[in-house]
Amino acid sequence: MNIRSISIATVVVANFAFLPSAFAQTDFEDMTSAQKLEARNAAAKMHMEEIKFCADGGNLPFSNLKGEGFENKIAEIIANAVGAQLTYYWRPSLERGATRAVFDNSVCDVLIDVPANWEGALTTLPLYRTTYVLAYRNDKGIKPFKSLDDPQLKNLRIGVYETSALREALAKRGITKVDVHPVTYDGDLVLADQPWWQVEQVAKGDLDVAAVWGPFAGYVKAKRGEPLTIQPVNRMDDTIPLEFDLALGVRSTDAVLKYMLDDAIQKHRDEIKKVLEDYGVPLVECGSCIISGDIPAHGTYFTPAIHLTKPTDTTTGEAPHVADATVDQWLKDGLDLNSALNGAVIDSDLERIRYLVSKGADVNSHDGLGQYLIHIAAEQRDMDVISELLDDGANIEVRDNDGWTPLMHAASSDNVPAIQLLIARKAKVDATTADGYTALAYALADGHFAAAQALVNAGASVSKAVGPEKLTPLMITASELPPRNRMMALVEGVNVVDMARLLVTKGADVNAKSTAGMSALMVAAVHNNPSVIGVLAQLGADLSAKETGGRTARELAVLNDNQAAAQILDVLAATSSKSKRSDPTAGAEGKSL
Repeated sequence: MNIRSISIATVVVANFAFLPSAFAQTDFEDMTSAQKLEARNAAAKMHMEEIKFCADGGNLPFSNLKGEGFENKIAEIIANAVGAQLTYYWRPSLERGATRAVFDNSVCDVLIDVPANWEGALTTLPLYRTTYVLAYRNDKGIKPFKSLDDPQLKNLRIGVYETSALREALAKRGITKVDVHPVTYDGDLVLADQPWWQVEQVAKGDLDVAAVWGPFAGYVKAKRGEPLTIQPVNRMDDTIPLEFDLALGVRSTDAVLKYMLDDAIQKHRDEIKKVLEDYGVPLVECGSCIISGDIPAHGTYFTPAIHLTKPTDTTTGEAPHVADATVDQWLKDGLDLNSALNGAVIDSDLERIRYLVSKGADVNSHDGLGQYLIHIAAEQRDMDVISELLDDGANIEVRDNDGWTPLMHAASSDNVPAIQLLIARKAKVDATTADGYTALAYALADGHFAAAQALVNAGASVSKAVGPEKLTPLMITASELPPRNRMMALVEGVNVVDMARLLVTKGADVNAKSTAGMSALMVAAVHNNPSVIGVLAQLGADLSAKETGGRTARELAVLNDNQAAAQILDVLAATSSKSKRSDPTAGAEGKSL
């Protein structure tokens, strides 16, 4: 659970305005079949006044500030389907930590075009499948490519996006002398900085081939009428996935909204398909998708790979080091030094970072929305990059627009080595956001107990109450469920029960209360967490304590229909009562034996 959902659960209980169903603050993965059915039924009756989509203000053909992208058009169809006013939260799609920020801070409801079954969100049914392509003019004598090993590719000027899977597939075949379109964050201001622009360069004759994400090429051909051949490459590599199922994403607890969106995209399938076809999106065969295309699918890959962001925004492996001469050419062509440095940090290209810093790039630059280089590095797994940035003068306490420090980014990413490095370099372990949250609070709220353990062992306060509701680390921990099985426990290492014990061992007050009078035991009862209830009782939790409304942990469990929590509290109460009856000192206050 995240801190915001803990806060909601606490307030709900304190005000007696109980949730209409037991699933309202439950992660979709933890819902029972009955709860999912209840959510589906609720979705059929639900109406929204407003639905807010996250979108990039400069990323055609997907979206822009003028509403000209196909994601904009699909969002309009969905908003009409649910009877809601459509609004947007504009944020670059490349922004690291975007999902955490937009969902945890409730700035938008829906992410569009995310990989189906992506772990960063609860996703709808897959909407469509598309692919990377090779795009080239059909009047330049280029023959259709037989494969990515086609000899023609060795002698053509090819444009690739800096962090694309297709760039990696080409590099694997020794095709590394390519024109790289670098990662930038100002596509809403500079048209030529948008990733689709390389296809425009092909149309103009500046490049021979654009090896790009299919929707980019389809857009230039369909909307701009250029004489292009667009050749799908999804069947040309058996280890690097080059086709992806895309869906819409919502918060992990928004089951009702997920089902509303599922219903909307199914009912308006034909309208959405027409939008995709109008924009030239290459549609691949997909039996599990709402919309299936005519392009033959690759099917299962021999080596599975997981993409955590849009395929156009990530790479499946280490990007080749970019030579200084190439960087010089980028700068000569007008690329901003700081934008180039940003891309080098994302690529973890240490040599390029050093070279750009030597040329005058600012290690304390940001993308205009408050995402600094050190924040990006703190979320990644390359400690050398963090050290290099700090050695070059990066501010270890700099805040992003959400008020997060680099240590908070590392904690939220469960990046233990980064946590240890930052603390060794004197990062403030108990620094807080404007709302009063700490790195430890974020690690616990995300269930990152290895990160939380590292913070506690480094001296993070185990008693510091955070946020408006004054939630202690133990209360946040009490909302997290333990591993479902032994294998998961082995994978996770430190689990929620271990964490609760560690916090109390380090001095946490097991009976501390929030502003609503909630103890950690009560939070565990509200979240139906019997394992944590058991360990808290062992550690001295008061079973009879009451929140401000006068209800005990057991009564809260019953009111939230949490049978497992209620049962263990009954057993604990009976055991405690029996123990007192058999204790000859019970009631002998002031006496000693």
